[in-house]
Amino acid sequence: MPAYQVEQENAEVLQDIFDRMNNYGKRLSKAEIFSALFAGDESEQDRTLTIDVIAAHVDEQFGFGRIDSDTVLRAILARRGPNPEREIRTEFDDENRREVIEFPGEDRDTAFQAGEEAPGRAVRFLQKDAGVPHFSLLAYRYLLIVLTRVFAHFPDPDPVNRKLLRRWYWRAALFGPEIFKGSSTGASRALCAKVQPNDLTGSVQNLLGALNRPEPQLPELRRFRTNEAAAKITLCSWWSLEPRDPSTGKPSEQIELAECLTGRPTAADAVRYLVPTRQMDEKYRLWAANRVLLPAMEQEAGKDIGAAIVNPPLTMDEKEWLEVLDSHLITPAMAALLRDGHLKNWSLIYRDPRTPALSPAYDLVCTRAYMGKGETLGMKFAGSRRFDAVTIRTFERLERRLHAAGAGLGDIVTDLVGRVRSAWPACADLLSTAPEVRESVAASIERRSRTLLSRPGSG
Repeated sequence: MPAYQVEQENAEVLQDIFDRMNNYGKRLSKAEIFSALFAGDESEQDRTLTIDVIAAHVDEQFGFGRIDSDTVLRAILARRGPNPEREIRTEFDDENRREVIEFPGEDRDTAFQAGEEAPGRAVRFLQKDAGVPHFSLLAYRYLLIVLTRVFAHFPDPDPVNRKLLRRWYWRAALFGPEIFKGSSTGASRALCAKVQPNDLTGSVQNLLGALNRPEPQLPELRRFRTNEAAAKITLCSWWSLEPRDPSTGKPSEQIELAECLTGRPTAADAVRYLVPTRQMDEKYRLWAANRVLLPAMEQEAGKDIGAAIVNPPLTMDEKEWLEVLDSHLITPAMAALLRDGHLKNWSLIYRDPRTPALSPAYDLVCTRAYMGKGETLGMKFAGSRRFDAVTIRTFERLERRLHAAGAGLGDIVTDLVGRVRSAWPACADLLSTAPEVRESVAASIERRSRTLLSRPGSG
């Protein structure tokens, strides 16, 4: 690896050489250059704040996740002046610096100390007021830079302005940086310039005024990618519902989210599926509707948790279970559909590892009284959804197509019809208070019994 050794008493010369060398080969990040140019006293390295140390301290204190170095640097710069994209080589050179600085005479260590406090206050605001629990759920990083500047100059905003700042954050998150020239860089520069020292109300109004445009579009829920702002906004809305662990009913905690996402670039590890994606039609696989936010479970069930969501533990009462469902935006009716997971009420049962048999019919409800004459089968059977197209011969043909000679499907149909007709009078007595339903069901049983037992084309 090529290396240069330069001895020079003038630190500015060394800084200039370093900066010029970075124009060749793989470029360093702005934070890496800044850290090298202003490394601090080597003899005090163990006690000197650095960009990486600031990021680590914020994460340790708030469980917000590790903020990237470039965002931390721009937050430090935004605190000291309205342009966080300014030239950094003269940052602490009051004589040669051209940009406006609001803390002249401040040395590197003082700037870093204050640069740790302001982002911390901004993070606390995001978590407590705005409902953004983790860095991976922050819609855009430049929004943290702007908030750092606000909280650097106004450490404790009054309740009204805090509420307005929360409104500003969510409107800015929905609009995105595209409404500013230069996208994220331009947005950061334009919005930081709206924050004026010694005028909190004016600054907040300036920020809101920068977004004085037609209403922004809501997130697209048919494209859920955890590295995109729309999904991050959606996840924050789910977190506000205090998503509960279906195995215990307990709400998820901030520390669980932080531990789940440690070292992760996105919140993907905290997102689970109701239905395995491999079972979904491809056009639905990115939909938010099949996802829940659940960073941890006491009885871990993996990524696919549909069964755990819709089948409460025996120790959980109905009220707790409904709270679990509600915390994931699932209604009892939706849970019932997930639990069934089918459109048909016939299935096979294996009483041993090799031999299939028809399972007992289950979840049968006569809907004739509610659906009317337009009622049809949920799925095609023998090429038709019409009830009157299904006869005993339909089952006999099915037996032949399945090469299941001797299964006696026709005999099973005949036996089933007889059992239903024998059992109906006792059930009919239970519907004495709903005579219209009783008569409709009775007529349906009579009509479909004749259809099932008929042999079209015979005799």
